Amino acid sequence: MKETHNFLILLSYFGMEFNGSAYQKDNDNTVENKLLENLYKLELIDNYDT
Repeated sequence: MKETHNFLILLSYFGMEFNGSAYQKDNDNTVENKLLENLYKLELIDNYDT
């Protein structure tokens, strides 16, 4: 069984470079999409395609 961990992320951002903060299936350039993408790259989550 894979070991799991809980973690807290405090986040702030300047929104001019993004197309919103919430996940959008057809738009990669949101804060949530970028956060999930990088958590996946760091192997902190298994999947981010919701």
